[in-house]
Amino acid sequence: MHKTGKWEEGYFGGSDYEILEGTPGQRIIDWYADFLVDALGLKPGCRVLDCGSGRGHYAMALAKRGCNVTGVDVSEYMIEKGLRLAREETRLTIIKMDFRRMTFRDEFDAVVSISNSLGYGTREDDAEAIRCMVRALKPGGMLLVDLHNLACYRTKYQGQRWWHETAEEFILSTVKYEEAEQRLICRDVIVPKTGGLPREYPSSFKEYPPAEIQAVLEGAGLRDIAFYGDACTIDAGPLFSEAGFNEKSNIMIVTGRK
Repeated sequence: MHKTGKWEEGYFGGSDYEILEGTPGQRIIDWYADFLVDALGLKPGCRVLDCGSGRGHYAMALAKRGCNVTGVDVSEYMIEKGLRLAREETRLTIIKMDFRRMTFRDEFDAVVSISNSLGYGTREDDAEAIRCMVRALKPGGMLLVDLHNLACYRTKYQGQRWWHETAEEFILSTVKYEEAEQRLICRDVIVPKTGGLPREYPSSFKEYPPAEIQAVLEGAGLRDIAFYGDACTIDAGPLFSEAGFNEKSNIMIVTGRK
């Protein structure tokens, strides 16, 4: 079995990422982008920084809504994808940069970190990343971070299962939560249907209870902290609402104002 090196480089570094994560449909992209506009009070001409912009889908959607968007990522593969979109949209700029080492200061109306871009290193790494994001904000600007919801992942996703398949591959996923480290340990194996070596991708994520991430954001200088979730049941409220965040939500979206 072929194994990658440093897991982030392997996981985010090539076309297997498309198999492991899939591609969000345009309906989901538009749904999320409309939520961002509403939750962050974005107007045409606003400057938005997307930290961990990945393939650029959400940065592009915000640019199409009139925002001037700068997307930063460290993966060459992701940067290449984002630059293709930027060639089609003058309001979108893509830069290769580690958002834990950004030097922007008081430049952006909003900063977003979508699709669990935090949690790969230590808690201090994440705290430094958030401090960099807050420094990049103009006074009164809004930060949004999108994370796993720990309560849901501890109960719903642990174990082993065949969770996804394409026309050419099966995927075996193993997930374990380590209580002492508060870290989700994952192992995805792509198994070709027509022969060839399976490809293994380990990954791990620091997970945050709501009270802890709120304390980190407040410690970085944010106020007016709010939580949003993706639960859609009648008793939990609509998608991406504050009422929708509970233990069943897959994601934990947190906003704060500088």
